[in-house]
Formats: sequence, structure tokens, C-alpha cells
Amino acid sequence: MVLLLAMVFLLLLAILSGTAMQTSIAEFQMAANGQFREQAFQRAQAIISAISSEEANFPIVAPVGSLICKDGDSMEDCVETRHIDLDSALEAVPPGVVIRYTVERIGPALLPSLPIRMPQAAVSSALAYNAAIYEAQVRVDGRRVKLAVAEVAQGIALLVASSTGESAE
Repeated sequence: MVLLLAMVFLLLLAILSGTAMQTSIAEFQMAANGQFREQAFQRAQAIISAISSEEANFPIVAPVGSLICKDGDSMEDCVETRHIDLDSALEAVPPGVVIRYTVERIGPALLPSLPIRMPQAAVSSALAYNAAIYEAQVRVDGRRVKLAVAEVAQGIALLVASSTGESAE
């Protein structure tokens, strides 16, 4: 009788310990995923800052709606792929994680006035400038290896000198 009671007690302990172990593993995976999500978001922000700091990444001659992709990216919507110099540490990701970044020219072709107020020190003859509008997007995707996805988009207005001193339509 005592032996039977001890066996039932051991069975209950085994079930409880198995459940506790599964819960601990799930919590560990959730914590790792949260950490990856934060790191991926910070990496995406750093990449978008690096892209937006180089004026060459925003070609004025690109038609409205054109999509410029990362060199080596095979997205079907890309009009052009170009090499964007980034710190190698920004693109170093675990195996199975994909980084994609694009720059899209958004209409109108030239914006006759800026939708934002510029600081007085940065303002020069407002009629002599137009603005070309772009959107840069970065996506760090870890779904292939059961990790999170982080995506950052940033709008960029590039001042363009007007050749006639008048705003373009």
C-alpha cells in the first residue's frame, strides 16, 4: 500500500516537473524573442539613419514611384539596385535573418513648398527651392528562425534648387 502511494506521488511529481520545465522553456524563448525584437528595431533605426545621411541614396532623376533596393536584393518592384555603404556590424545578423532596405521616390515630382517649418537659420530664399520626397524603409525579418520582425520607415524631404527660381508643379 505504501509502495503504491509512493509511486502515485512520484508520478504526480514527474508531471509537475515536466510542466514546469515546458513553461520555463517557453518563457526563455519569449524573452529571447523580445530581446531580438529590440535589437532588430535598433539595427533597423541605425540602418535607416545611415541611409538617410547620404544624399547619393536619393537620386533626383528617379521617377515618382520608383523603388531603389539594396544591392543583391531580388524584389520584382525594384527599378534599380545600388550598393549602399553601411557599417558591416549593422548588417551582421544571425543565420536565417534577412535585412531588406528600400528607398522609394514619392510624388509629386517636386513639392513647391515644404510641409514643415524650417528653422530661421536654415531658411534661404524659399522660392528658389523645391522638395523631392522619399520614403526609406528597413525590415529586419527573423520569421524563418522563429524570431520577431522589426520595420522602420522614414520620410525624407530633399531640398532641390529650382532652376528658374519658381516652384515646380
